[in-house]
Amino acid sequence: MEFDYDVAVIGAGSAGMSAYRMAKKEGKKACLIENREYGTKCASYGCMPSKLLIAAAENAHNIQKSSQFGIDVENVKINRSAVMRRVRRERERFVNFVKDDISSFPKDEIKLGTYHFIDDNTLYNEHHDEKLTAKTFVIATGTNPFVLPILKPLLETDLIFDTRRFFDYHLLPKSIAIIGSGVIGLEIGQALTRLGVRTVIIGVRNNISGLKDPIVLERANHIFKEELKIYNNAEITGVEIVQEEFDDWHKDKEVAVSWSENGQQFDERFECVLTATGTRPNVNGLELQNTSLQLENGIPVSDRNSLECLRNDENACNIFIAGDITQDREILHEAILEGQHAGLNASNFLKVVDRKIRTSFSVTFTDPQVMTVGKRYVDLKDGEYAIGTVDYTNQGRSRIMLKNKGLLHMYFSASGSRMLIGAEMCGPDAEYFGAWFATFINRAMTVDDILEEPFYHPTIFESVRTACRDAKKSLDILEKI
Repeated sequence: MEFDYDVAVIGAGSAGMSAYRMAKKEGKKACLIENREYGTKCASYGCMPSKLLIAAAENAHNIQKSSQFGIDVENVKINRSAVMRRVRRERERFVNFVKDDISSFPKDEIKLGTYHFIDDNTLYNEHHDEKLTAKTFVIATGTNPFVLPILKPLLETDLIFDTRRFFDYHLLPKSIAIIGSGVIGLEIGQALTRLGVRTVIIGVRNNISGLKDPIVLERANHIFKEELKIYNNAEITGVEIVQEEFDDWHKDKEVAVSWSENGQQFDERFECVLTATGTRPNVNGLELQNTSLQLENGIPVSDRNSLECLRNDENACNIFIAGDITQDREILHEAILEGQHAGLNASNFLKVVDRKIRTSFSVTFTDPQVMTVGKRYVDLKDGEYAIGTVDYTNQGRSRIMLKNKGLLHMYFSASGSRMLIGAEMCGPDAEYFGAWFATFINRAMTVDDILEEPFYHPTIFESVRTACRDAKKSLDILEKI
């Protein structure tokens, strides 16, 4: 059978573009399909815009705490429009890099529009009455923000929005309720607080950026509640738009939010509400029920190692999946790697190979930062691990920099290997710790190997030696039992 393309990639985000490039590298005729404006999640409303806001907040916070170093700064003013102007300007620059990439692709291989499956090898664009056939497909359509049912009826207002719309605003709000205390909620919540916005973070399930270690989580809760107004084990009980009429000409709308936590009821009004309660796979309009794919709640079931979707029969599947839609690891570098591998396997259909899955690594860019790497606490089995601990309250370099808040737990295998298997941390410069720990784990380094490494003084990272010595004592005792 003749096809229009060897590989059709649906979704022009980070994973999709990587899959398309790989297919071209493999010498295949490929196309890239997008039904929205070009611009990846990372560049448009994810990693980069949030870090721009955080950078502004960090500068404001450093000025505000300068008196603790004996430096007095007066008349500090945060320009609410200038902050957002820089965020939007730099975001547009990042997005334009993506658009420049796409504009360099052959025009006949770029398809802008909404296509849906009518069978395993055919897509249809109803608007243009166009069919497109391909031997294989890569679905890389990303995710959509998940919105609590109580908020959905009010999403059409200009007062309640998700992360895709937040960075379009031209002015920092005076007050905001952020629903969700995960990575995005915590990052933006702290940044806005430090930029003078009255901010309340309302989360559920006692979540702080995915921490699972109860001791590290307790310390993180304590640290963030010192600075932030955060309720992270709450339930939203009511949301409504209220309008104040000051006179015949002046009317003002606010959002009244009600929530409960630990038996207490809270009610406050805000200029706006940001919903940051996670994401769900974006399969809208694909009509995957017309394919032979196994579906769970409308989402393709796939092999994590090969990224091949599973069929309802025993035949090989010609559809692959990559990026945030898998909801495995929603981060840029993972999306790129998944896209490359899905593109490789789609290009070499029936010669599918498994990928190398790297050590998981997550960072929340708060102050202090939150990091998890490798196995988390919930993945550990009793009696099969030892923990190395560092408390940063009195750690030398941390105290010098007034960053002496936080806790690190390193997890080592106690089954004879003594290898580092994971860590959870809320503390200073955690992003660098996570990167090093991922390398240690990939190299199967033991606690003894790590202690042989150089630890330069005075650095924050030398605290790792303290944690390793702590873990070594426990491992030595366990091995004698």
